[in-house]
Amino acid sequence: MAALALTLLAACNTPKKQETTPYEITLAAAAMEGQDYDQAVRQWTNALALQNLTDDQRARSFWGRSIAHSKIGNFDGAMDDANGALKMKPDLADLLRLRGALYLHRRDYVHAMEDFDAAIRLKADSAEAHAQRAEASLLQGHGDAAITDLDLAIGLKPYLAGFYVLRGLCHLESGNTGKATADFDEAIRRAPKDAAAYNGRWLADYRLNRLTEGVSDLRTSLSLRPDQPYQVLALHLTQLWSKTPDQPEFLANAARLDLTKWPGPIVLYYQGNLRQNEVFAAAATAEAAKPLGQTCEANYYVGQYLIATRKADEGRRLLTAARDSCTPDMTEFRLARLALEK
Repeated sequence: MAALALTLLAACNTPKKQETTPYEITLAAAAMEGQDYDQAVRQWTNALALQNLTDDQRARSFWGRSIAHSKIGNFDGAMDDANGALKMKPDLADLLRLRGALYLHRRDYVHAMEDFDAAIRLKADSAEAHAQRAEASLLQGHGDAAITDLDLAIGLKPYLAGFYVLRGLCHLESGNTGKATADFDEAIRRAPKDAAAYNGRWLADYRLNRLTEGVSDLRTSLSLRPDQPYQVLALHLTQLWSKTPDQPEFLANAARLDLTKWPGPIVLYYQGNLRQNEVFAAAATAEAAKPLGQTCEANYYVGQYLIATRKADEGRRLLTAARDSCTPDMTEFRLARLALEK
């Protein structure tokens, strides 16, 4: 499962349009606003081909194309363009935050922290920079430092629900479920249509073995964002643990997913359409193409399914493999550790 908290680049906005700009930049900005990121990449590229751009316009075009690349999953292109923009504007805190977020996506925590630290030195009142540094700290297991940064971020912008979600995850990491739940509740109060807040509270529900509440939070999350395969799996598992028949609901939720992409093979396994060895083969193939902990995830989700279907010994063996092989920044590492403590 990907990031625990803030959506990558959620706070890295496209630079504002200047008073007099080439037509290509105007078109690119319009494409960004319309969330047509493929078109935005093309228009930013057209802008960068112009010979008469000012340094500000060229830096802005690299910056905008970097964000557009990230939105379509081209993170290498996004990093190249972020570096291009920073060569021209090395002292812009928002650009450093952008590159730091890209390093964070690569799990390059050293360089991410360097960029977030530099952004905060340049702009100490940037709530987003403090929150992004907090996420980097959390993913490295430094929960106390993360909470310090989030307290600052919330003090600066108390109306941003994502900050409460992230601080709730930090409290969960430190074992303070009460404070975590309070933060998730506050996030939901401020942004009742934010799926991430319900996903966070589900983790607290899981820790406290509140199955009914967990089902409710996962259902709400999926009603807001149906394209969440890990939440579909978690909801089905929770129903299995509570011995609640849910096959029609599970199949309906799965039908909204692209099962050709990882973790689609796990969903197919839960449906009975794939064998266990085929799931692990698919995980190995996906990991060879782009290593994102797919085998770790297979160990966790197959293990939990086996336990829920009364094959506890084999299930615990796979959960132990998940705990021992998942990187500590993965949600499945924490979930496996919790499951083995029960």
